[in-house]
Amino acid sequence: MVYQRLSKENVKKETIGICQAILPGGKQELPDVIDTVHRLGKMRLNDNRPREIIFQLSCRTYRDGVWKAAKNLFEGAPSSLHRGSVPLWPVIEAAREEGKIAYYMGA
Repeated sequence: MVYQRLSKENVKKETIGICQAILPGGKQELPDVIDTVHRLGKMRLNDNRPREIIFQLSCRTYRDGVWKAAKNLFEGAPSSLHRGSVPLWPVIEAAREEGKIAYYMGA
């Protein structure tokens, strides 16, 4: 069976854009430093979930900078950032108040 590519996405371009937003100090260098970008696993037929993306940087200092910036993304003010980006936050809080286990696994 041959899988056809369903979308004409440019995963490398999207990854560079996200990394530039996370690490604004390296906007000029990141397109040259990000070496390979690809999705993991096989394309699934009846599944609309996106596959994970993995990328490799050619410079360790930029890799460490992106990693640190991504980890610290929500540490400064997590409640305000999470509540502003998640429209379902009131539903999650209500479920937690009822004693249910509720969390958000979003993109």
